[in-house]
Amino acid sequence: MTDRHFNRWSIKSGARNGKLARTSMNYKLRLASTVLLINLFVILLTATSAYLGYRQHQERAEITTQNLAQALENNLINSIRRIDVSLLALLDIDRIHYSEHRKNPTLMNGHIEQIRARLPEVDAIRLTDKNGLLLAGHDVLNSASTNLSDRPHFIRLKNDPTAELLISKPQISRINNKWVIVLARRVNHPEGGFDGMIFAALTLDFISEQFSSLNLGPGGKVTLREEGLGLIARYPEPDTMHRTIGNKDVGPEKLALFTSGKTQATFRDKDPDHLERTVTFHKLQDLPLYISVGLSPSDYLQPWRDDSLKLAGIALLFLLASIYATHVQYRAWLNQQKTSEHIAHQEALYHELVEDTPMLVVRYLPDTRIIFGNTAYAAFLGVPASEITGKQRLDFIPNESDKEQIKTRIAALTSENPVAVHGQHRAKGKNGQMRWTQWTDRAFFDSTGKLTHLQAIGEDITEQKRTRDIRAARMRLMEFAAEHSMNELLTATLDEVGSLTESTIGFYHFLEADQKTLTLQTWSTRTQREYCKAEGAGRHYNVDDAGIWVEAVHLRRPVIHNDYATQENKRGLPPGHAALLREMVVPVFRKGLIVAILGVGNKPTPYTDDDVQVVSLLADLAWDFAESKRLEAELVAMATTDFLTGLFNRRYFMKQMDSELARLKRVDITRAAVLMLDLDHFKRVNDRLGHAAGDAVLKHAAGTLQGELRKIDTAGRLGGEEFAILLLDADLITAEIFAERLRAKIANSPIEYDGHTVNITVSIGITVLQVDDANSETALSRADDALYAAKRDGRNRIRIADVAGGRKQESNLPKPV
Repeated sequence: MTDRHFNRWSIKSGARNGKLARTSMNYKLRLASTVLLINLFVILLTATSAYLGYRQHQERAEITTQNLAQALENNLINSIRRIDVSLLALLDIDRIHYSEHRKNPTLMNGHIEQIRARLPEVDAIRLTDKNGLLLAGHDVLNSASTNLSDRPHFIRLKNDPTAELLISKPQISRINNKWVIVLARRVNHPEGGFDGMIFAALTLDFISEQFSSLNLGPGGKVTLREEGLGLIARYPEPDTMHRTIGNKDVGPEKLALFTSGKTQATFRDKDPDHLERTVTFHKLQDLPLYISVGLSPSDYLQPWRDDSLKLAGIALLFLLASIYATHVQYRAWLNQQKTSEHIAHQEALYHELVEDTPMLVVRYLPDTRIIFGNTAYAAFLGVPASEITGKQRLDFIPNESDKEQIKTRIAALTSENPVAVHGQHRAKGKNGQMRWTQWTDRAFFDSTGKLTHLQAIGEDITEQKRTRDIRAARMRLMEFAAEHSMNELLTATLDEVGSLTESTIGFYHFLEADQKTLTLQTWSTRTQREYCKAEGAGRHYNVDDAGIWVEAVHLRRPVIHNDYATQENKRGLPPGHAALLREMVVPVFRKGLIVAILGVGNKPTPYTDDDVQVVSLLADLAWDFAESKRLEAELVAMATTDFLTGLFNRRYFMKQMDSELARLKRVDITRAAVLMLDLDHFKRVNDRLGHAAGDAVLKHAAGTLQGELRKIDTAGRLGGEEFAILLLDADLITAEIFAERLRAKIANSPIEYDGHTVNITVSIGITVLQVDDANSETALSRADDALYAAKRDGRNRIRIADVAGGRKQESNLPKPV
């Protein structure tokens, strides 16, 4: 560092020290204020939570009393309804058997006991006469002198012919001295008038047992009262029940509700026992009974009290912890400020050294926030150097996997191993272009081993990587070309181009010598699988009718459309073609003519001249390979195909017969028929109309023959006007049917040549391959013999060789006319 730079740094350092003291006081005040506000918020939150908890427990207690009251109401009403139905049933029985029951009460006792056995809550069912004397029922025969005529419910039933079910106040049974309430109905004489009552005794002990099944807590209480609020039963039971039964002492709230005529309510009330409870009060529908269920706050609020104490303890602990954390934070802040000052000093020295280097240099914190980037790094990103500081390094790395790779590299750095070498990833360079970069990262740690910051030194390796990738792709395509067809090779080329340019669409067209006709050869694998449903290989386009995607042909240079949607003249895309966002098309030249175009599309980022270079190299290579494959295919065709008719030549046809015969000898379950064909009177056509007419006839016959073949069949021209057919998986019958169809089609298909109508007929000989055939010539000779038999017999017909004895047999099909 020069003296000028050092003096400037000393002046700035003194100013920073004064600023640090002022900043420290401000920071203390802000930190204390923040902690105070946080603790006030925590206290408020604790109080709110305690209040909400109180309300929640209170509401839960109210709902619980309502549910319990409703359940008890349902149980009591159900029991009373069952008892009433049983009394009505006994009344019906008594009416039907009235005279028998009066003469012999034992019969009625049997019915009563049978019904009482179904009512576990009933202590006894009894029947009186019109004078109140017990006539039948449980224990009645032993208490026949018992008179109930003074009971209020008896008197009311006697005096009120319209009375329905009556429920008495609690009373002591005169038979067994139990506390009971009585459910009674009037008994009418068959001829009219009062004839006694039938009643069921429901013990208060049974009601208390029902109440005792409830979980009310130590301070809870449930009571059942009659229509004057006299106590019938309660739980917990008092020590002396007889002193409480009929007691009308109730809390003021309950009394007010009863007086107002309300049938149900939930409220807070204080009973005469001086305990405050949350109570639900219910009238049992149309019955003169009232039930109330109460829960004590000392019971149901106990969990709330426990929780509130815990919350208060947590709040206190938080207060103490926040005070301690404030102290620790302030000390850490001071250390951080000092560290930052030290780092700033080092940065000043560092900047002088790295500012002018062509390498990309960036320093950043563990959270990847940039604290320095040199001029080369800023230029690479296309961001002004003054705006680099504070940005996140990962924001310039769009690929998530690359981001995770960097995070992993940072996490692996330690004070013992602080350097990571040659990490590669893509970065978003100037103008949004994706560039490949290579980095060496170094981590810096403080005296405690804590990571303070990192430094990365890198370089743009896009060109080197592109060169390596292109070279590797060329080598793969060269190896691929040796074992695959032309279209497979072109598809592989498009796949390589798509990978190198990150394009999801790729296509390859040939351009004919007229420079007007384009022929689609293939799509890339991904295009066919995911994007495009348009017609495939072989589709023809006229350059003049196509859209902007053929501008490369018109302009005779590569063309890029990064804004395809805004372009005019986008016609020319067939139905099912993938939607284009952007495209690039590169022409391939040979001897001054465009011979092919290779196009790619839908790269995530805009196409560039670098992409043109990649695509041009592989497009040229693909054309060279394609030309080689086309020449190879033409040579194979020349070696195996008859140039005039397009059928296989004799050599290739005999080779196919040899293969089929060999297969037949290996697997004696296959079948194959051999047909020999000869055009009838073909020499007359040549002599009368010339050899050009004869060639036309041969082509016509060959075309008709090809139209009748299956894909598995083979046809060849053996010489002159003589043809042969190998039908796989065919016996003599199948071959004969095929031959007749072919004979008839040729006979009915004359051709016009130079103003002359030329009628054609054909003679056909048929045989089948045999396991004992010495070679394919043997079978072909057999078919040839059958052919000449057809000729001798008049032509335009079929003959079948007798494979057993060599004789010829006529076709079983109708003779041609």
